[in-house]
Parts: sequence; C-alpha cells; structure tokens
Amino acid sequence: MESPVIRELKILLFENMNKRFPVLPLNICGFLLDPSQLKIDITRYLTSNQTTKELILLEMIKKFKIHLVPQAFTTTENISTRTSSSHSTASTTTSSYIMKRSLSVENLSEPVQNLKRLRENLIQKHTPNSILVVDPIANEIEKYLKLDINCDDVLQFWRLSADNFPHLKVLAQIVLAIPVTSTPSEQIFSTTGLILNAKRTMLSPENVGKIQMIHDNYNIFKPT
Repeated sequence: MESPVIRELKILLFENMNKRFPVLPLNICGFLLDPSQLKIDITRYLTSNQTTKELILLEMIKKFKIHLVPQAFTTTENISTRTSSSHSTASTTTSSYIMKRSLSVENLSEPVQNLKRLRENLIQKHTPNSILVVDPIANEIEKYLKLDINCDDVLQFWRLSADNFPHLKVLAQIVLAIPVTSTPSEQIFSTTGLILNAKRTMLSPENVGKIQMIHDNYNIFKPT
C-alpha cells in the first residue's frame, strides 16, 4: 500500500504534466487521422472533455473550412437551374397565388362546426415538408471511424483514400503537415533560462535544480 506522500507526489506530477503538456483537440485529431490507432481507447479523455471522436473531427473540418462540393453535381445543378428558372418562375408564382386564394375562400366558406378541420388545414399548410438531409461529412467521418486496418504508412493510406474520404484527406494534409516544434520543451525550461543568464553563469546544476523546484512548487510551501 502506497504512502500518502507517494500518492500526493503522483497527483502533483500528473497535474504538472497536464499543465505543461496539455492534450489539445488538435493532438487528438492528429491521433485519429492515423487509421491504425482508431481502436485505441480514449474514453477517459472524451468523457472528461464531454466530446466524441466524430465531433472532434467535424469541428476540425469546420475550423479549417474544408468544404468540398462534387464538380459534376454542381455543374449539372447549375445548368438545370438556369434552363428551368426562367420558365418556372411565372407559373410557380401564379399557381401559388391561386392555391392560397382558393384555400382562403374555402376556409372562409366553411361553417363554424368545421373549425377543427380548418385548424388541421392551417397546420398542414404551414408545416414544412420533412426532408431527410444526410450530412456527407458526418457520414464520411462515421465510415472512417469504423475502419479496422493495420496501416504502416499513414501518408500512403491518405494518398489512396481521396475518393472514400475526401474531406478527411484534406484535413490529414493540414494536420499531419504541422511541423514538430520544440515549443513545449522551451516552455518547460523557460524558468531555467531566466535563472541562468549572462550575469549568472556560476550556479551549479544542483542549485539550479533546487531553484527550479522552489519556483514550480512555491504554492505548496507558501504560508496561508
């Protein structure tokens, strides 16, 4: 059974690691874009941050403004819209006006005992048609997260996945191209950089370590 001191030390180390090396959604996104790691359990992180794998990838796609529209569909839609808009505008407006006018006259001529039917007609008139909208990006993410493959070359996987996962491929090109930086390490040793300067170079490594220790844990020893 571990002592209270060891337990407190573990908690202190854990808190400092989270403070100095925070796990950001961008880190999780890069992790998820490696298909060989999709089955690794990250439930604790997802629960603590109240999110899901799907939501992280979707938010990153929105953050980097990745929105691809199939060229063929766009061209066909534009052509059909141009050819039919001029012919359908007048007829649609006229028929819509006649329909509304007819319904109004019919409603006005109905007796009072048919108010229930009138109410139902009004509700039906102002209720939009239910259209099943499928989000292609969400569908793509769901399909990707169901993969169960062994991938030795992540870059090769995304080169071959342009047709199946077009949005995620663009996201992978952005996220996986972020260069590895020494910024987190520099943040850790920034205090040491302030301790050791051009005018203070005679401190022994032991004393530097002690000063660093006092600086990082000053709140623990600070009198209340």
